[in-house]
Amino acid sequence: MFNFNNNVMAQSKCPNSNCQSNSFEAKTVEIEGYIYGVKFIQCSNCGTVVGVLPFHDTARTVSELSSELFVEIEKLSDKLDYLKKHDIL
Repeated sequence: MFNFNNNVMAQSKCPNSNCQSNSFEAKTVEIEGYIYGVKFIQCSNCGTVVGVLPFHDTARTVSELSSELFVEIEKLSDKLDYLKKHDIL
């Protein structure tokens, strides 16, 4: 917990009572019956899993797709302008 008097935050530690390490890592794993990989956040000392994250960065994927979509919309807009300019439409 954050202590306002001396600005010290508690440090996370492994929930395994036999370990108590404060070092963690992300490890990508495949889960049987699940088509997407996941990342386990686990104790780097004993391997106790403390969290799970999706393998793919969803925010980055959405951002990349929206950028690609914007480019395609610009191309279509340019084509529409051309067609209108030349009385084709």
